[in-house]
Amino acid sequence: MKIFVVDKCGWVDIHTSETSVEESLELIDIQNNEYRIININGYMYTWKADVYTYCGFKLLSTDQQNMNLLTQLKANQRLVQFKI
Repeated sequence: MKIFVVDKCGWVDIHTSETSVEESLELIDIQNNEYRIININGYMYTWKADVYTYCGFKLLSTDQQNMNLLTQLKANQRLVQFKI
């Protein structure tokens, strides 16, 4: 499943798993709400602290959908990393 990570500047990284997202982000940035994380079905992610993981947090899928953000991401998806 594709998971999009959008930072405050509009840069997007595409991942294929929650684990990949967790391994690429830093806890301090997650705590400072630097990213919006959404999957290919439009569901947003949140996080919780988890001292038992390598990264210090665990991603959690929510039941909140943001179809506008997903539509914008899909329309601009050309490379693994791009700017909206």
